[in-house]
Amino acid sequence: MKRIASLICQFLFAVIIALVYSGCASSLQGPAFTPINEIPEGKSLIYLYRPDDKKRTEFEIKCNENQICVLENKGYYPFFIGEGKVEITSTVKFKMFATGLLDAGIYGSTDFVFKAEPGKIYYLECEADEGSGGQKLNIKIVPDNFGSIRIKDCILLPSVTQQ
Repeated sequence: MKRIASLICQFLFAVIIALVYSGCASSLQGPAFTPINEIPEGKSLIYLYRPDDKKRTEFEIKCNENQICVLENKGYYPFFIGEGKVEITSTVKFKMFATGLLDAGIYGSTDFVFKAEPGKIYYLECEADEGSGGQKLNIKIVPDNFGSIRIKDCILLPSVTQQ
């Protein structure tokens, strides 16, 4: 009888684990990468993308204090920005506690700042930081020829207003 109870417990545990992980799977369903051919006058184009870094963490992304998207693994988001200082801020979107209020205090945010020039295209590659358990985002500008290849495996993310 104890053996049957033990097997039932093991089975239930396996089912619970499967349900938890299926709920954490990426929900990316947008179109594959499509390049933008025209940049508006006086603007630059930023492709923010995250190649497969094997981390499930999502990050809320702001540009110059405006929330633009939730960056998921294997996702990208294009946007236009005017000339001048560009500050990209990422905060982990993870609810360690029921409210999520303490998460920002525990993990903080990551800032990346650069100066945009009109008419230019910037590829910002983002990867979850291994050293932080994937709870911080490393952001870097990569060369066009590198970024244009790496972004091809990414799916378009919805804007904040579409979520």
